[in-house]
Amino acid sequence: MQRKILHKKPMLMRPMKDASLSEIHFGRHASLQPVCARKCYSILHYRRDFAEAKFRYSIALCSKQIKLNVALSETLRYTLGLEQAQRVLNKRKIMKQTKAVAKLRACCRDEIYYERAHSARLELWAHIMLASFTKARKALSHSEALLEQQKIIDMLTQKALRSELWRQLTAAQTLSMDVSALFLFFAQRLASMSGARRSFNDAFRF
Repeated sequence: MQRKILHKKPMLMRPMKDASLSEIHFGRHASLQPVCARKCYSILHYRRDFAEAKFRYSIALCSKQIKLNVALSETLRYTLGLEQAQRVLNKRKIMKQTKAVAKLRACCRDEIYYERAHSARLELWAHIMLASFTKARKALSHSEALLEQQKIIDMLTQKALRSELWRQLTAAQTLSMDVSALFLFFAQRLASMSGARRSFNDAFRF
């Protein structure tokens, strides 16, 4: 805080309005030359003091204005220094925030790239699983169809075997109950084993 310098305005003495020098030396007051000389000297002394006081007052005002201007220039220089320091600080903050934003943007871009790649892999895995499921369902349907066909074949085979078994059982019962049929069966078996069939005999004839 600067101390204000107070300057008191000097008391300026107004020059005496009296007769001029020409009138004193050469005029009608020539008889009063010693008195007039002292009075003229006094007037010149007052005028000199007046001019000196006025000049000192002007110098004091100029000195005060110079000190005020110096103080203002120092204040402006200090303010300018603060502004420059604040500008440098703000510039550093902006650069730091810019780097942080660029780093965050790069991280977000990498995360987005990884997420897209992961989504693409999951989508491919889902398509593969769907294709595998479709293929397995087709294979299961084909297996079920084959199983149904095999069941039908087994049922027909079982039916044929049961029919053959019933026919053999019936034939055995008939042979055991009919002696003539048993003898005929025995003779047919012997003929088959010896190769004496009717077809062979017919072949020799022709």
